[in-house]
Amino acid sequence: ARFRSPTDDEASEGVWLEGAVSTSHGARCLDGSPPMYYISYGEERDKWFIHHEGGDWCDRVEPTTRPGERPNWSCLTRAATLLGSSKKHTATLDLDNAYAERFEYFSRDPARNPLLHSWTHVLLRYCDGGSYSGDVPEEESPLLPGRWFGTQRLYFRGKAALQAVMRDLLDKRGLGFASDVVLGGASAGGLGILLQADDWRGHIVKEAELLRHDPPKMAVMLDAGIFPAHQDSSSPACHYEARMRAVHRLHRPSSQALSRCEAANAKDPASCLFGARLLPHVQTPVFVFSSIFDAWMLQHVTCNESHASIQAFGDDLKRSVLSVVEGTQHGAFLEDCRHHTKCWADVVIGRRTAAQAFESWYLRLGAAVTEGGGARRTIWQMNGEYGTQRCNKFFHKSSCTVTKFPK
Repeated sequence: ARFRSPTDDEASEGVWLEGAVSTSHGARCLDGSPPMYYISYGEERDKWFIHHEGGDWCDRVEPTTRPGERPNWSCLTRAATLLGSSKKHTATLDLDNAYAERFEYFSRDPARNPLLHSWTHVLLRYCDGGSYSGDVPEEESPLLPGRWFGTQRLYFRGKAALQAVMRDLLDKRGLGFASDVVLGGASAGGLGILLQADDWRGHIVKEAELLRHDPPKMAVMLDAGIFPAHQDSSSPACHYEARMRAVHRLHRPSSQALSRCEAANAKDPASCLFGARLLPHVQTPVFVFSSIFDAWMLQHVTCNESHASIQAFGDDLKRSVLSVVEGTQHGAFLEDCRHHTKCWADVVIGRRTAAQAFESWYLRLGAAVTEGGGARRTIWQMNGEYGTQRCNKFFHKSSCTVTKFPK
């Protein structure tokens, strides 16, 4: 029988996958607690928006010691936080209102979120520190002295945790009957969905075939997940490239797209954790929306506040995205306000917000690609001048927390 969705009273419920921990998959957060997600059913229940939360990475086991390093870069420290454990997450979350005020791709307002407002919304909590992709066998999980007392075992099982969520949504929530699926991710969650989009698609298509149901239309919506390989400072806060290579060694990520990328870059497989290197190997259509002057990247990748350095970084980031996207099924919305993630329905390019551009791109997937405003426009971009004052009007908005520049 066709899946029947729960009632509206069950919207925004938290789901802990307790059983997944005891299965052979070994689905765990860093601290060993079960993975979890929140779900809010929309009016169009067979259309799904599944979003992967971001929150940086942990690249080492031991606590950080150097000035400028963040405590959560240590997996041991991170395991005691909401980004390494599911133990303290709330039983419900107001995805449709409080959360959507900041991340408006969860909004139920059609004016702010034209395509996704009436879909079923899922938020995956990020608790593995390795962009949902770590694949270290359980028996190799290190046993360490606890932060306060006793011992603490760390698990690098992000891939298994993600697959447990996939199976729960397919087996118990009706995802196999979907007509449309948009896979979202922000920041480190954006890298996560770049890594795992094709795995998601494989599981969903296989389930649809078993149910004798047409496979859904699928795409990726990437909120600031293209991080460049860049090393521009001696500051500990700016060892981004070295940190990502450490993430690759520590978490041992695995996915279909990553395997293809590593095969093509056999001499430097860790470089596949940089989005522009990975994106050509992702077969699911991807829409990138991002500031080329991303605030997190400027603070943690360049650490150089000179105007010339920031402008050069932005130009390089834009070129790296366009070189992959132009002439393909992928799309991009690249603007020049200084912020990190969000700004879904605020900044306008060519009379369209990112939300409107994404809707236009998604609805025309499969049409002929044109440069400009023809049958299928795929790229929206600004000239990219750093320090523009036109972004100042968004300064007080929780949905678009930009840097305000003086007149």
